[in-house]
Amino acid sequence: MIEVHPVSDLETCMALYREADLDFAAGDFAVAAYDGAERLGYCLFTLDEKGITVCALEPQTDLPLADGILRSALFVASQRGIRDAFYSIDAPEALFVALEFVSDAKEKRLNLGKLTEGCACGQS
Repeated sequence: MIEVHPVSDLETCMALYREADLDFAAGDFAVAAYDGAERLGYCLFTLDEKGITVCALEPQTDLPLADGILRSALFVASQRGIRDAFYSIDAPEALFVALEFVSDAKEKRLNLGKLTEGCACGQS
């Protein structure tokens, strides 16, 4: 059974950032998907006064899994009262477009309203 949950262990979180070739800083977080002990993917993001900024999302080839992982990260932010979501310049914009989460590409803004909508990942 696939489970997606926030990464609470600091060392594990830092290792995910290293794996994605990103620097880890205060305010950086991760959610990861697991099937038993096997890690299937992750989302790396920053939470600050501006909102949530997604920095990395894996896998990029499994749309339903990526959709679920992204939704989990956005849910973490919404549970903290965050109402604005963005993605970084290095984040996989094409994946966010394919998942229909981009609400404004110029601002690199994600649509938090998609949390209550169905998956647009081409699966029935």
